[in-house]
Amino acid sequence: MRYRLDINGAVREVDVPPEMPLLWVLRGELGLVGAKYGCGAGLCGACTVHVDGAAQRSCQLPVSRVGQARIHTIEHIGATQSNFHDFPLARMPATPEIEIAWVRSDKPPTGLGEPVLPPVIPALTNAVFAATGTRIRSLPVRLKSA
Repeated sequence: MRYRLDINGAVREVDVPPEMPLLWVLRGELGLVGAKYGCGAGLCGACTVHVDGAAQRSCQLPVSRVGQARIHTIEHIGATQSNFHDFPLARMPATPEIEIAWVRSDKPPTGLGEPVLPPVIPALTNAVFAATGTRIRSLPVRLKSA
């Protein structure tokens, strides 16, 4: 069936089945790939577009229910896809000052540095191997005293 859709201020015509989700019309038929397929159930919001100013999950919206509504996608606001090569590399002088405060407690410390442990442990064990020739293959790391 033919549909005339007002998308990002331009009228576009498509010939698709009425039950086809708007997401697949946008991506597959019109090449507008800003709305993404995420969960397919309208829960994650990756497919969100604005239909007459209201946020709608395009993966759950059949094209036949759009009618004469104005549809705006992320492309409408001029967002462009990019990657890390567009971001300046952080340098130490540009980092903000970090304030550290110790709180007295009779409890042992917990949670300190947990987010950095996954990338640090392999680096630490590789450094131990480079310095001593001893390969550490299990956690927690236990060094034998000499």
